[in-house]
Amino acid sequence: MANQLRGGFRLIESGSKTLKMRTVSVASGYTPANSCPGIAIGEVVEFVTAGTVEILGDGASDAGLAFGIVKSVSFIGGDGRRVYGGVLPAGHTYSGNANITNPNAPRIEVICDPGAEYEACVAVASTNALAYAGVGANMDLSATSATTVSTVYRESLRTLDGTFVAGTAQFRILEILADPVNDVTAANYRVRVGINEGSDRYLSLAGI
Repeated sequence: MANQLRGGFRLIESGSKTLKMRTVSVASGYTPANSCPGIAIGEVVEFVTAGTVEILGDGASDAGLAFGIVKSVSFIGGDGRRVYGGVLPAGHTYSGNANITNPNAPRIEVICDPGAEYEACVAVASTNALAYAGVGANMDLSATSATTVSTVYRESLRTLDGTFVAGTAQFRILEILADPVNDVTAANYRVRVGINEGSDRYLSLAGI
């Protein structure tokens, strides 16, 4: 049975009564790696120099830390009006500094609640035994590519790479989502995860 690829990382619940958010920007002209078409809702980002964010790479290629998940994106379009389109295009340029106090700068709203939990898809099929034994292990993001943004729904299609790690990795697998159409023996099965970099109560760099 084929699973439906859902968009990026979707908030399931926050770790506090008030969801912790931060609005940041990106450097002018920022272009993500691997021909990724831009920063989309549901993408994982890291905090970098000048207080800006970039898309977090996969565990093998990026030593950065996950800052949070993109909740909304807006930027100034060619007609001078702010666009709330879901994706900040790669290479978007603007005048002035890379700060949200600059009216020309993009605004990226990021969920940075350390206790937040998300629904995400695992890129490759597993077996029932391996998938359920992997709950409590850690897992890294898949690499970005030209197909990791939905052209229809304008949201991230980023997934986890499918390799359970008993060691340092970017996310912690907390649960296989209970759903009769969630088939762990097919690609893109769904899991509940928490960011495994920071101060969350489930943080475990060693995994299980």
